[in-house]
Amino acid sequence: MVSTNNKQFRKEKNIIFVDASSFKGKYKIGLIDKTNKTKHTLALGSCTKDINEAEKYAVLYGLMYIAKRKGSDKYVLMNDCEGATEDKNLKLLGVSLNTKVMWIPREINKADKVAKNKVNKKKKIWKKLKFFMKILNIKKLYSGLDSQEYSPKLDNISKKSRSFYRFVEENISLFPIKNNLLAPLVIKDMKDNNIIYKKGDSSKVIKELCERGLLKKDGQNIFHKP
Repeated sequence: MVSTNNKQFRKEKNIIFVDASSFKGKYKIGLIDKTNKTKHTLALGSCTKDINEAEKYAVLYGLMYIAKRKGSDKYVLMNDCEGATEDKNLKLLGVSLNTKVMWIPREINKADKVAKNKVNKKKKIWKKLKFFMKILNIKKLYSGLDSQEYSPKLDNISKKSRSFYRFVEENISLFPIKNNLLAPLVIKDMKDNNIIYKKGDSSKVIKELCERGLLKKDGQNIFHKP
């Protein structure tokens, strides 16, 4: 835990508070930026598993809010859930945004009441938040792939297809997944692995892997083949 009774904390100006609330199995998140007199309340979808997951969404929403603000100011993002504030991916994202993700006791979290307020943010923001969480949880893949690690079916196929096949193996929990959600993930994966992406590459990769029997396609979904 991080102590909140220090001079550095008291001097910080750009402090954002976020929190999650639950009521009869439904979850909401709240954000308060006192400097700019901003209060956001967003309803989460029914797929939210529990309050701990809701708290992680709250922290990610706070980071998205900070990312939209211009300038290079330092921020402190406060939340009262240790599981959310200690999440490795969220903390790394915070570093990239010049933001310290910090735990505080529940009783001093100013976003507690905001998370219980009437919703004032549109449903489409929840969809965007859910999609970004999926991307955030994707592990970075290998840029140099050793053919000995793979099935013989992977011999003589493109580097892009090998990279995507590893992506499927590493992220099997995402499948089946609709093509319109899959394409942005494929693009991000290729960029992470320093592979040049061109329009139409995701479709070519899927086609090649399906022809090799490594994936199977059913309608608008892509399934991993055991």
